[in-house]
Amino acid sequence: MAVIVSRRGDEYTARATPPEVQEPWETDRPYGRGELRRMIEDLGVHPVDVADAFFQADRRAGEKPSVDWPSGDD
Repeated sequence: MAVIVSRRGDEYTARATPPEVQEPWETDRPYGRGELRRMIEDLGVHPVDVADAFFQADRRAGEKPSVDWPSGDD
């Protein structure tokens, strides 16, 4: 997976590498889930891949994964 999201409390950080994005990218600070999700999608990452990255972050943090699958209306 070329998108890795990490959870720290109620905030998240992320990094993305090709082929998901054209240039390597990472956050400069923690963000809320919704804001970071939009930032990653704006880079061109498919919404399902973004949702999966958040799901995995929640699991690694020992939290119940929040299912944030795109509805197709976004």
